[in-house]
Amino acid sequence: MDSYTSMKSKLAPIGLYGLEPGSEVDCELTAYAAGLQPLFLQLDEIEREAFIVTALTYGLSERELFTGSEKSDLPVETRRSYLLTSEHSLGGEASLEGFKAYLSKCGISQFSVRENVSHRAVQIFIDDNLTDGEKSLVRKKITGTFPVHLNVTVHYRDGSTESY
Repeated sequence: MDSYTSMKSKLAPIGLYGLEPGSEVDCELTAYAAGLQPLFLQLDEIEREAFIVTALTYGLSERELFTGSEKSDLPVETRRSYLLTSEHSLGGEASLEGFKAYLSKCGISQFSVRENVSHRAVQIFIDDNLTDGEKSLVRKKITGTFPVHLNVTVHYRDGSTESY
């Protein structure tokens, strides 16, 4: 609903104002609407961009910058999927397969995982070029997913290694 229609629909039930087209009140509402309509449009945009499922532009970019993994070259639906995944824990999928699925949903496409059950060790080899923010996201999920008795080592493509 535009601002003119909104104001007119709110005044009509009161019955005090003559809202016929061309009346003084109608002209005043039209003038107010001309000033208010850009604000209504801005508020609609802010509301849309505030939620991942409806964001189209800066709502996605700002969240991606916050996590350190801006992916502006990908389609909007893919970006939404990655952001939604990054905000959820593994839940019932707290397994090695669940973690692999999580890494895939985060946009990490080239990785392998080696598990050594007898030594309680897991090695993760990530061949994608990750930003510091993306590494932080991986670190957060590893520390929140894997049991503390496991020795988890992550090997990144840039040669860095992290152990947990």
